[in-house]
Amino acid sequence: MGSPAYSARMDAQDAARRAPRFATDATIAVGDEGNQVRGRCVNLSKGGLCSELEAAVESGQTYRVQVSLVFDEDVESEPLTLNARAVWSTQIGETWQIGFQFLALDPSQSSFLQMFLRFLGGDSKRS
Repeated sequence: MGSPAYSARMDAQDAARRAPRFATDATIAVGDEGNQVRGRCVNLSKGGLCSELEAAVESGQTYRVQVSLVFDEDVESEPLTLNARAVWSTQIGETWQIGFQFLALDPSQSSFLQMFLRFLGGDSKRS
């Protein structure tokens, strides 16, 4: 049996994982212009995303995250821009795998995220 803090953290992680995750071919930029870390988005859900970045970012910090779907070699979607907290980080070879949890979304961001998820899930009719 773990400590109460550990149990609360595990309950929060279980709840966060109840949203379906979608594997994606997307680019990601983390941070502000002029100070961005780039990489790819591994999977995306309504609560957050997993990324592979070219450099580490500090866990526990809030970042501006831009995700763009890749349609073809030189064709990407408009970026989905959200605020997210880096919640975990693991170095894998030359890259860093970082988990981000989305912070409060405004109605426009929520709608854009739902459109991304419908596209990734292959269902353009659900709302």
